Amino acid sequence: EDAVKAIVLDGVNLFCGTSQGVFWSTDDGASWKPCGRGLPEYFDVSGLLLKGSNLYAIDWQGNLWKLRL
Repeated sequence: EDAVKAIVLDGVNLFCGTSQGVFWSTDDGASWKPCGRGLPEYFDVSGLLLKGSNLYAIDWQGNLWKLRL
């Protein structure tokens, strides 16, 4: 299993960051889908920030990625 390192809630959208990348749920976490198009294959998320229609993810090395939602 993978530990959740960051969580962002936006209405019905729930985003979580793990050592395996970013995931997205619209059913209160009952099911999850990958949400990391454009991220490296193994992206160890340290933090998430939602601003407007963009989700920002930072990894443990300080690299910042912008995901358009």
